Amino acid sequence: MKLFLSFTILICTLNSFVCPCKDKDLGEINSLQYDKYDIIFKGKVINIKKGNSSNTTTVIVEKFYKGTKIDTIVDILSTGAYGPCTINLKKDEIWLFYGYLKNEEIVTDLCTRTSSLNKNTKDTSSSVQRAKRDIIFLEKKVLTQK
Repeated sequence: MKLFLSFTILICTLNSFVCPCKDKDLGEINSLQYDKYDIIFKGKVINIKKGNSSNTTTVIVEKFYKGTKIDTIVDILSTGAYGPCTINLKKDEIWLFYGYLKNEEIVTDLCTRTSSLNKNTKDTSSSVQRAKRDIIFLEKKVLTQK
């Protein structure tokens, strides 16, 4: 009985350290997914300030795709600074950011479509290729809205 209980506790503990959407297939972007986000843009990471429960990343916006026009330089709050759903952003990397506006802050996490556009990332083949396909969709969306 003790062995069973110990095993159950171990499995539950391990599951709490796994991000529920880390390996989730987001599929191709479509209008329904696009509408889900408040803000979408491509940008270069210039600074990362680590906090206790979230990271604040400063980004130079290179291309704006959706939402209220924002400044050229913005701060993005990445929730779960050390948790399983943290986005591993690094200085000087280019990312496609999908975010929500909460209390006038831009918030994102691993459960959004936020993706690296850098070839040196661990999941280069899937993440970078998906981000490039997303950009094609977003460029078309921007053209149809003008």
